[in-house]
Amino acid sequence: MSAPILVLLSTVNNQVSAPFTVNFCLTSPVVGFTIDDITIAVSQFQKKFFSQILTPWGMQSPSGWWYQSTRGYANYLENCTEGVIQLDNTIKLQDGTIVQ
Repeated sequence: MSAPILVLLSTVNNQVSAPFTVNFCLTSPVVGFTIDDITIAVSQFQKKFFSQILTPWGMQSPSGWWYQSTRGYANYLENCTEGVIQLDNTIKLQDGTIVQ
């Protein structure tokens, strides 16, 4: 069984641009595309890859926010690494691993 794909819309300058897909590696399908559905899907993704996404922030539970570490790790899983990302808390990550 293949992993569910969530279709998201990318934005540039707050304008909706072309849709893109993200393979969330989830075990349950994404039911819809409301903000709540997307938040739940992102939270599930964050929970599955907790140490790579949330540990660098010192978080204890998923946020559901598509932000720096979530985006970076999802891109890494899709073979599209962003290289070193400096989080807002100054921690540097590369493909889900803290770097100096």
